[in-house]
Amino acid sequence: MNTLSIFNPQFSSDLFDLFDESVHATYPTARTNRIPPVDIIETKDNFLLEMELCGLSENDIDLNVKDRVLTIGTKKAEKNANPAEKPAEENIQGGNPEEKKYLLRERKVISFTRKFTLPQNVDVENVSAKFINGLLTVQVPKKPESELKRIQINVA
Repeated sequence: MNTLSIFNPQFSSDLFDLFDESVHATYPTARTNRIPPVDIIETKDNFLLEMELCGLSENDIDLNVKDRVLTIGTKKAEKNANPAEKPAEENIQGGNPEEKKYLLRERKVISFTRKFTLPQNVDVENVSAKFINGLLTVQVPKKPESELKRIQINVA
């Protein structure tokens, strides 16, 4: 069975919510600059999801599982989360953001949500994740396969 069809990925972002999902299935390159790419790997004991999240930290990522749906996304920015912190733009040499003028701006601040429907044979209680050098790796362990149990048929 194809791993991608097992996981049934779903996409969502502030930009792509405007479009029908079938358009994205037809034109997958349309979302490549907004939705981080994912590799899904199957081993004997686990499924592994590897997602590139360059420019983000583990504190920026929201990861959860509910009803066998694994959701990976960016955390919602809290208004006035820490008023003592200056915005990142003020920390850049040049001071005030109003004083800056971009000559070229190719990097975008991303906001995304991806959902993966997990197969029946996974242990959702033991899903784990690690984040190293911009690569999020989510380990989804498989449940051990059940053995065939012979049932005695009694004659009455």
